[in-house]
Amino acid sequence: MDKGIICIQNFGTSGSLFLQTLLDGHPELFVMPALYTREIFQFWKKIDKSYSNEKITEEFVADPCQAYWFDASEKYKVVKDHNLDRMGDNADENLVIDIKKFSENMINQLCREKISRKRFFLSVHEAFAITANLEFSKKKYIVFPFHTNPIKTAEFLIDDFQDVKFITTIREPIRNMNSGQIYAMSTFGRRAGWFKWVWDDDQTCRILNKPRNESIGIKLEDIHDTPEKTLRKLCIYLNIEWDDCLLESTILKKKWWNRSSSKKLSGFDKNLHKKTPIHMFNNFDKLRLEFLFYSWKKKWKYRLPKLIDNEFIYFIFHYILIWIPFKFEFYPTYTFGQTKGKYMLSITSPFINYNDFEENILSKHAYKYLYYIFPLGIKFLFSLKLFISGIKNFFKAYLKNRQIYIKYLYIQKKNKNLYKRYLDIL
Repeated sequence: MDKGIICIQNFGTSGSLFLQTLLDGHPELFVMPALYTREIFQFWKKIDKSYSNEKITEEFVADPCQAYWFDASEKYKVVKDHNLDRMGDNADENLVIDIKKFSENMINQLCREKISRKRFFLSVHEAFAITANLEFSKKKYIVFPFHTNPIKTAEFLIDDFQDVKFITTIREPIRNMNSGQIYAMSTFGRRAGWFKWVWDDDQTCRILNKPRNESIGIKLEDIHDTPEKTLRKLCIYLNIEWDDCLLESTILKKKWWNRSSSKKLSGFDKNLHKKTPIHMFNNFDKLRLEFLFYSWKKKWKYRLPKLIDNEFIYFIFHYILIWIPFKFEFYPTYTFGQTKGKYMLSITSPFINYNDFEENILSKHAYKYLYYIFPLGIKFLFSLKLFISGIKNFFKAYLKNRQIYIKYLYIQKKNKNLYKRYLDIL
């Protein structure tokens, strides 16, 4: 019997990995850890299909996107980000599997029939199950961490499998953006276009116009506030039996303690989304964002201010107040994360990050010897250079953000029923 596929999709930072950990122990679902197979189709696309099964396996286990399955060291960023080396009741276990055994099992699975995209996908999951001593053959669904994959990946899955369902986790958009930007700044540094992730993720909230496809949204707030009620509705939607394991957050049946950049927590917290402070935006910023997120909030039944439908207020916000910089646009990277080696061209960087700036920039520059002779002059010149670059970068990001903001506001204004295209809530 052909297995079905459940694709877990995120809308920003909306608890998609958390939902996946709740599904982990269900007897009808096969769930790979975290984002293990997210890049599997990218690997298939680039691999030479004329390779032998042994060569394909060798390339697969050596690929950086899979190498951390066999090594729990924090040299792999994803291990640290997802706390994969701090699992279990005492947060001292990892998820490493034996690379030799996995390779042998994968070769055996690939040899079962002629190699194809579907055969490769199933072989990876079956090989992992055998290596990790997990049941696979009787599972009804494979849970796939779709997350930030392109629409093309969805098309691959729909073409290869008869039963494909997409579950998108949703979160109140302003808190979502606040959380996403804190994570982005602490992980990658300040982004040039901080509205861009909203625009990019917009594709994930539309129902894919493909046969045999079902899509539904599930609110993170509902999962935390009424977990059993919400997850029972999910079981009905998926046509699977209820199991109490759905109330436990685990990976490979080991307790999971949330992402390293978030509050240490395993399970539910009814007040989590209510207590979380919004650092990135002041009240004026939040009011302006209500206009940007109007369609999403209306569709998903989040509270909207009454004045948002006022034409005069809309005009003021759309064409005039948008030009006032947001609080976030003045933040240097260091506010929420490490700056060493991540020098963002913000206006204040040369001064706030001065010690790191001196150590990591000046010492590597061609003028490092002059620095010891004319320290004040060299410091001034380099600070001035970075300051000028910071202003340039600030205005580049400033204009890009407004282009996206105005464009999306215009689309919403032109189409009053825009919100109807988004996913229904479970």
